[in-house]
Amino acid sequence: MKNHLKMLGIVYLIFGFVCGIAAFFFLRVVASHGPILSLASIMNSLPGFRSVLAFLFAITSLPAIIAGFGLLAENIWARTLAQILGFVNLVNIPLGTMVGIYTIWALMREEASKPWDPRTDSERIPPVFPPYR
Repeated sequence: MKNHLKMLGIVYLIFGFVCGIAAFFFLRVVASHGPILSLASIMNSLPGFRSVLAFLFAITSLPAIIAGFGLLAENIWARTLAQILGFVNLVNIPLGTMVGIYTIWALMREEASKPWDPRTDSERIPPVFPPYR
């Protein structure tokens, strides 16, 4: 399971850097007077569309990079941040959806909480329903 958590940290680092590069690209297009490499016409038809895209990419890149470094360092807060980002990234089609599904799959499993939980097995609350013996 530790391999999945390390891989998830690497995925979030890559995803954060890709979103940061995309934000820089859209900001560069906003700053230029014409389209770079003849972008789609929708980029020029809606005023402020490029700025909105740059802003959205920028606000998703920083938390992803922070979560990636936190997961690699095995910090407890990084798991919570990655879970939140996993659900938020589900609407970011197609790359964010893949990252979100992998995050949910990797972090919602019971084995994923064991390396993060500082309590021993005897200190954990026993399962109550259905009644176990």
